Amino acid sequence: MKTESNSDELEGKINSAIEEIYKDVGLKCNLNAESVYFSGRCEDVSPALVEKLNKEGFRAKLVHYGGWDITSHEFVLIDDTLVVDPTWQQFLSEPDPNLPRVLICDVSKLDQVLEKLSLQDKKHIWQKALDEVDKSPHH
Repeated sequence: MKTESNSDELEGKINSAIEEIYKDVGLKCNLNAESVYFSGRCEDVSPALVEKLNKEGFRAKLVHYGGWDITSHEFVLIDDTLVVDPTWQQFLSEPDPNLPRVLICDVSKLDQVLEKLSLQDKKHIWQKALDEVDKSPHH
């Protein structure tokens, strides 16, 4: 059972880990660290986050979408219940510094959260990737 403090602790760990990852990916990809969150470098950011979270004792896995509309997108799933997407803003028409850099939400609330973020036309990216996780034999 998740308590509010566990959830706050996890969010704190994610946010602190991600700032370091944004810096590392910025250096690696010759990008300003401040622009990594909307750069579309999910294939660099998300696996690094999975690795860091698993070292911290969380059950994190990489989730992948490949479809007709975009080449691919990767994000993180923790304990099969929490979606963490450190590069979700790449799907906005332009980055919004007033919105969180990292999308963190319960799988059950994902549809509502994406609609609030005006991403209803992109919901299939996360949904199809999560559907594939549900079908995987390792699940």
